[in-house]
Amino acid sequence: MEGPASVQVRDELLLFSSHQGVISAFGQHFAKPGLMDTSYHRALITACSRRQLGDYAIPSGLSARIIDDRLREARDFMQAAQIWLKDQPTA
Repeated sequence: MEGPASVQVRDELLLFSSHQGVISAFGQHFAKPGLMDTSYHRALITACSRRQLGDYAIPSGLSARIIDDRLREARDFMQAAQIWLKDQPTA
């Protein structure tokens, strides 16, 4: 869900050196001003922490239900992002 570590917001290209930077910027530029639902910001935070568990914890404790929930949130997020992008004026 975290995706590439660069994003263009309006006319400004934002570059990040960490996933946390991307997540923080999403909160600042999209969730806080109400451009996208704040639940997507929370989903990004949760997905990042779960990813770290999956990468580094043995056993990870990630059940099929938890994974299915994150996948659903990722699909919902992508759909909302596509709708938001379609609504933006072209340059």
